[in-house]
Amino acid sequence: MQDITIIEGASEESRMTKLTDRADLLLAAWFAANKEGV
Repeated sequence: MQDITIIEGASEESRMTKLTDRADLLLAAWFAANKEGV
């Protein structure tokens, strides 16, 4: 049972990491668009 909990925690952690990476990409794209606008 403990192994399953660890795997679930790891998958949830990687999911959060993917969301953070996506947010960073969106921020980078937003800044790039604003620089072009200026």
